[in-house]
Amino acid sequence: MKRRRLALVAIATVLTVGTAYYLFAVRCLGRNAHEPPKPYDEARYDVYSAALDNVEGRNLLIQSDTRGLPGFGGDEDSSPTTHAVPLPVEARFQIKKSYRLVSSEKLGVWMNDSPLRPAHTDPAFCEELKSYDKIVVLSPVVFNSDQTSASLTITLMTAACLGNGVRAPEVLRKQCGHWKITQEFPTATYNRW
Repeated sequence: MKRRRLALVAIATVLTVGTAYYLFAVRCLGRNAHEPPKPYDEARYDVYSAALDNVEGRNLLIQSDTRGLPGFGGDEDSSPTTHAVPLPVEARFQIKKSYRLVSSEKLGVWMNDSPLRPAHTDPAFCEELKSYDKIVVLSPVVFNSDQTSASLTITLMTAACLGNGVRAPEVLRKQCGHWKITQEFPTATYNRW
């Protein structure tokens, strides 16, 4: 009776381990190998969505193009994710957070010393931005040839008065059809005031 019970436990263990191996190694990893690359514009929104899910906060204000921001590393950027012509960013993110797009021109007016922009200590200026946890600027996404690895840079600003920001380069890897952040580099911190 003991031998029969041990044999049943051994068979159950082998079946469980075999099923787990099949589901992960064969189906999951094999699917990545046979999944054709998506068009760039579709694939970059998959990556953007995964990266934005990692950003703290529930309400994001996202710049509507990939132009870098002066004073937050955007003007002296020499990273591999830089494109000469900024790409448009549209409201196509699959995220659980609420967000709104804002033009780079409007962000520029808010950030630069300009007669059009109130002083950063002006309560009316802060009032316009207070409902957002972060202001986000996305770079273009750079993929490897089979779209299993991607990199981009995200600039995040505390929305209250656009005073502080960080630029965070990130590397993502496609695992079982989903993008996961695999490497976050040390961030560069910027203080505008």
